[in-house]
Amino acid sequence: MSNQPKIALVGCGYWGENLCRNFHEICALAQVVDTTENGQSSARSIAPEVAVTSKFEEVLSNAEIKGIALATPAETHCDLAVLATEKRKDVFVEKPMALSIDDAKKMQTVAFPSVATALSVLVPLSQKIFQIMVWSWVTPVNYLAT
Repeated sequence: MSNQPKIALVGCGYWGENLCRNFHEICALAQVVDTTENGQSSARSIAPEVAVTSKFEEVLSNAEIKGIALATPAETHCDLAVLATEKRKDVFVEKPMALSIDDAKKMQTVAFPSVATALSVLVPLSQKIFQIMVWSWVTPVNYLAT
């Protein structure tokens, strides 16, 4: 059995397919959640041995899954990230991290007392500055810039 942390991917659409492929290639992908038949089909073709479900709650309750990558529509990022962080999962949020300052503050408030990590990548410079400012109070913070 590998000591590699296991990740669940939520959303296997246009961008989620890339994450699915990359996490699968490094043997970190444990489960894929997608509510659409197309997304589930894509996940099964990319990573046939990985569990696929439509229920986000399954990954939240799975102690073996240490991190959750969100590649869902932007309007779902805040709620899903908050739920995952409350379950002490590390969270990777595809861009944009949040659609409003209120959502970002809500995410920060939930993440602050936890050990979860906030990640967001491939964002414009102005958004990077915003994310650094919002998340500068979160400990620990891992920030990936590309």
